[in-house]
Amino acid sequence: MFRKILHVACVLAALSVVATTLSATTLNRKTYFAFNKHVRAAGVLLPPGDYVFEIANPSTSSNVVRIADRKNHKVFVSALTRSTIRPSTQGLEPVVVFGEASPTAPRTIRAWYPAGVTTGYEFLK
Repeated sequence: MFRKILHVACVLAALSVVATTLSATTLNRKTYFAFNKHVRAAGVLLPPGDYVFEIANPSTSSNVVRIADRKNHKVFVSALTRSTIRPSTQGLEPVVVFGEASPTAPRTIRAWYPAGVTTGYEFLK
């Protein structure tokens, strides 16, 4: 009987760890993008490379987006955003939306839409 109770307790503990990990990943909306040219985000020039976009502190405020290198060693941008509705012509794949730019100027990221949600994050100027 004791073994059965211990087994059930271990399974419940493991499930709670998995649920916590999944919810943390869902809440911060972590998304990876690669850019082959310079881009701008919130006034910061990002060199070509791999980046991670995520909510800086999803448990208290979801309006600050952090952009860091892929390994999360260097944060390039922490910017205020506002909620924006994804255009109905887009699917639910992760995407960044660029503003207009001249052919010689770096494109500016206007909004980020994480995977699987209909709302995104528009960067404030």
